[in-house]
Amino acid sequence: MAKIYSSAAAYPRPGWLLIPHDSEEDKAYYVAVFCAIDHHGQQPFDQQMRNVSEEDKAYYVAVFCAIDHHGQQPFDQQMRNVIEGGNSDYALQKIAYKPRLGRSVIGRWEQLTNDEQQRATQDNMVCQQLLKR
Repeated sequence: MAKIYSSAAAYPRPGWLLIPHDSEEDKAYYVAVFCAIDHHGQQPFDQQMRNVSEEDKAYYVAVFCAIDHHGQQPFDQQMRNVIEGGNSDYALQKIAYKPRLGRSVIGRWEQLTNDEQQRATQDNMVCQQLLKR
């Protein structure tokens, strides 16, 4: 997590984020812009996974638990359709599907026993609990 400083005097070392404005609103804006940067897989996989927020992980688990587990369409395509399908045509920032995060959730699903998968398809909360552990 980037440490945020609003004055050069408090700026301790290179690589830390300097916000040149004093207002909390300005800081929040720049942090939001910084967090919205998409690195398109330029970082190693394990580092990208560490950088994925708990909120993103929980969202992908919730999406996975809501899709059709017995359908003809592959899981990753169904998840992509749900995540990217929610974008408005006029949105300035469109949410892009993160394939590695999707594959991570699918991988956890595949590690569940048949009994656990059966219970998960019948109860969304059980599904989320099993995939979050």
